[in-house]
Amino acid sequence: MEPIHERMPVILQDEESQQLWLKGPASVELLHALCRPLPLEGWQSFRVDKKVNKPGYEGPACMEALKEEA
Repeated sequence: MEPIHERMPVILQDEESQQLWLKGPASVELLHALCRPLPLEGWQSFRVDKKVNKPGYEGPACMEALKEEA
């Protein structure tokens, strides 16, 4: 993620991890255990419209790739 943004989002790998994260107060050790690196396979990146930064902008259009400039 570093070439795109200085912070890495937390992406929980499975429903059990999601439930533990949302459950409420948890130890630092548990939270660190849930934040495992994801495999690189299957990921892709592409530019999207800057409107995705607006809180009220929602819907499938947020995930549409911008056409590359010629």
